This record gives sequence, structure tokens and C-alpha cells, in this order.
Amino acid sequence: RLVSEQTGRAFSIDGNFSVDAGRRSTIIAENLRFENAEWATDDDMASVSRIEVRIDTWSLFSGPVVIELLSVDDAVVRLTRPADGDPNWALPVETDESAGESAGLDILIRQIDVDQLNLRFESPDRDRPLNLDVEYFRQSHREDAFLDLALRATLDGRRVAIDGEVGTWDALLSGRDFSFDMDAVLDTFELTGKGRIDDLANLRRPQI
Repeated sequence: RLVSEQTGRAFSIDGNFSVDAGRRSTIIAENLRFENAEWATDDDMASVSRIEVRIDTWSLFSGPVVIELLSVDDAVVRLTRPADGDPNWALPVETDESAGESAGLDILIRQIDVDQLNLRFESPDRDRPLNLDVEYFRQSHREDAFLDLALRATLDGRRVAIDGEVGTWDALLSGRDFSFDMDAVLDTFELTGKGRIDDLANLRRPQI
């Protein structure tokens, strides 16, 4: 009800919903649906068969928010930009403009497991919709405090693959002096890159 009231669109959980609160709080929800804009052709802007979120509860008060696990199965997202008016993802949700500049990231996720996600983007600037089909996306926290990343997907039928690492965890928490090393493939195009971000809130001497 809160989401529906804040956004003006129907949000429902039509399956199991459980919350286990503690030092690490776990939320599991099944068959989630979020209504599309009134003018859109699809009934739902987003739907998810199952989602599990495990949160470091203390981080909700101390910040940044640390999500220990984000697991998503069978998700569909429909993004549409009309010829006139706001896109379907524009929502009347108030933001706190008085919040000060953050030195680091507001949300950090240790582990991500996404299986089967379809994202479609439609715009009058495009002749046809853009379709991203994600087979899987993995992010895992290593013992050396780096995060391993792996993505396998297709973008309009073209192969997409990303493998790499980013870290360390403490550097990501502070938003300073974290490094990355990535290999990416888009169809026949291959890219390898690595670098270091000195200060996410105030970039001065990033190295790429």
C-alpha cells in the first residue's frame, strides 16, 4: 500500500512474502508486479518471480546501506519513452535535496545473483525496441575484499559478456582509491580496461 500510495501505481506481491529481522535481515517475496503508466500498452512496468534481499541491518542507520545478498529470478522490465510527456519510469517520489554530498556510495552489494532478466526499451528515436536478455549476472565478494563480476546476455541478439573485478570493499565503502579490471565483449567488439578511481565524489586524478 505504501508503494502504491507514494507512486500512484499499483504494486502487489501475489505470492509468498516473509521478513526475518535480525542482525542480518532477510526479505523474500514472490510474484511481484508494479503497474505501468496509464498510457502504456503493457499492464506492468516490472514483474519479478522471486526476489531475496539480505541486509546488514545496522547499516540502515550508520550508512552506507550494505546489502549482503540480492537474488532475482525471472524478471521483466518495460521502459518506454513516449513522443510527448514523461517516460514510464518517471515517478512522483520526493527526494531529499538537503542531504549533503556523500564521500562514498549510498548502497553497496556484496553478492548479486540474477537469473533470466528481460529488459525492453522503446523510444520514438528508435525504429524498433531494444531488448536486453540477461542469462545471468553474478557478483561475489572474494576473500581479498575484491568483487568478482560476470555477465552473460544478448543485446538484440548480439552476444554480451563481461568479466572482471572491482575493489577493495573498504575502498568502495569510502568511495576513494578503488580499482577495476574488466573484459567486455559485444558481438565482435572486445574491450579490456583497468584503472583506479581516486575520489568518486570529487574526481581529480582518475586513471584508466
